[in-house]
Amino acid sequence: MNSYYPENSFFGKAKFHPLFIIIFGLSLSITFITAIDIMVAKLSYPILGVSYEDYNHALTKENIPYQYLLFFIFRLSIIQILGFGLTGWLLALSANDWKKELFFDNNFFSKKVVWAGLIMIVSIPFYQVFMITPEQAAEFLSSEDLKLLKSIEEQSEKLLMQIMKTNLLFNILIFAVFPAICEEIFFRGFLFQNLNRFTNVFWSIFFSSLIFSLLHFQIYGFFVRLIMGAMLAFFFYFGKSIHTAIFAHFINNFFTTFVSWLALNGFISKEITHQNYQFHYLIVLSSFILTAIFTYLYYQSYQNEKLR
Repeated sequence: MNSYYPENSFFGKAKFHPLFIIIFGLSLSITFITAIDIMVAKLSYPILGVSYEDYNHALTKENIPYQYLLFFIFRLSIIQILGFGLTGWLLALSANDWKKELFFDNNFFSKKVVWAGLIMIVSIPFYQVFMITPEQAAEFLSSEDLKLLKSIEEQSEKLLMQIMKTNLLFNILIFAVFPAICEEIFFRGFLFQNLNRFTNVFWSIFFSSLIFSLLHFQIYGFFVRLIMGAMLAFFFYFGKSIHTAIFAHFINNFFTTFVSWLALNGFISKEITHQNYQFHYLIVLSSFILTAIFTYLYYQSYQNEKLR
């Protein structure tokens, strides 16, 4: 029987197949998230003085009480830390020396980290082209499904916009730092690595990115997250460092958070915060060309290292 893991690791001793580990890991993450939701439901009355149903109803209102927003952020942060970060780390620990499994032992302050961040910055206008519009969604969804989807998307957008209008540093921590670290540990450090144990790099990138996008539960941004997930897996694998993926992920979320904060506080036009906002075609074209060039150079640096 093939041994996909080091013999001295827990998974290696048990002779587990990576596909089983992937299913187990995803189930473990969903279990953590479900348990967190149950815990939050129990805490809503002691902390807010309202039932969980009343709290959820309040989130649909125009002016959401600030303490309700903090409670929502608390839930979101715990899901990131436990549902993705801790779960991914525990699975990496069971599969191998966790630092080797996550490519964590490479230097954070390297050229590859800077390159990954630069590529992510220049690629943002290009990614936006792949946003699904409500009209496009209507082509493959029934009117009832679309109505429900639009309601969920609009509620989420309104909630996030109200949060992002507040303290900038706090929002960067919640929406940029936590997701960048925790999601990269889970989706690249755990999911991609285990896929890559029994399939090639292309399919490992594709399936890890597909699951990454699906688990965000947002159809309008599905293809954007699919492409972004592929780029992050590319940085992770060819950079042989989780720091490259974490930094690139952080840069993307930081840009979104900072621009939203500027727009919502009147420093720039609010149009840029709309989900279907499109950059000028010259900006998109420039973004595509620069992304292609820089990505090729990033890949070439990997090939040069292999030759050396």
